[in-house]
Amino acid sequence: MRNDNENNADVNTAGVCGVIAASSGYSQLSEFCAVLDIPVMSEKTYLSYQNNVMNNANDLATKDIINAGKEEYQLTVEARGVKNGTLEIAVIVDGAWSKRSYRSNYNVLSGVGCIVGVRIKKVLYKGVKNRFC
Repeated sequence: MRNDNENNADVNTAGVCGVIAASSGYSQLSEFCAVLDIPVMSEKTYLSYQNNVMNNANDLATKDIINAGKEEYQLTVEARGVKNGTLEIAVIVDGAWSKRSYRSNYNVLSGVGCIVGVRIKKVLYKGVKNRFC
């Protein structure tokens, strides 16, 4: 079902976005819809919507990162941040690979890292690594 306003997502896309935002999945969406006595999409349909949502989110993040890089570059050039012919962009780098302990120590299977521009305070790079894959 499509709303008259082009900025609104259809109900399936909105449902999948809500489930993703809640760090849940198809099972939780199915249970939620059952409690409300609302028909739920099939798991195959859910996975298709999830794939589209994640691809769109990744595309938007990539565009934001590219624009942030251009903005940081321009501000650095304007501030005469060139030394010995090399543009020196100041950044903040951080990452995490957490450890959890439930009766024994072990490392989780995924980690994240990012680079943020000092001048504009926006993400210039993001990376996720997963040992499982």
